[in-house]
Amino acid sequence: MLEKLLSREETRPDYIALDLKTAPARYRQLLPAVKSALDPGGLLWQSAALIRQSGIAHEYRSLALPGAFITEKDIEALAPLTDSSPWFFRPFKGGNCLDPAWNDMEEPAAEARARAETLAKIARDLGKNGIAR
Repeated sequence: MLEKLLSREETRPDYIALDLKTAPARYRQLLPAVKSALDPGGLLWQSAALIRQSGIAHEYRSLALPGAFITEKDIEALAPLTDSSPWFFRPFKGGNCLDPAWNDMEEPAAEARARAETLAKIARDLGKNGIAR
């Protein structure tokens, strides 16, 4: 779908934001009910490549989820998908999640901000443009 959108002038966006939830190999954890032959992690790699090659201004976004759901190893696995465009890390805020189990996983604001900054620093240490929001 993304390839089709990018290939047609009338549907080509002027800006793209790609959400990076966790390491590509762990995407199946986020979609356990999906029983298709599609590999969500592989699709993420393809989408990131299309965006990087498109010439369209873009950013990457990751949520600093509570606990250790997204780890340093996840950031290391996601880093090759990104380029020099901004990679924003935002604290998680529950309350409007598709999976209601996540709504109660909110942590104190100071801890959430610290987690976002830690993940952004890991990205910066990997040579990426990691920014905590």
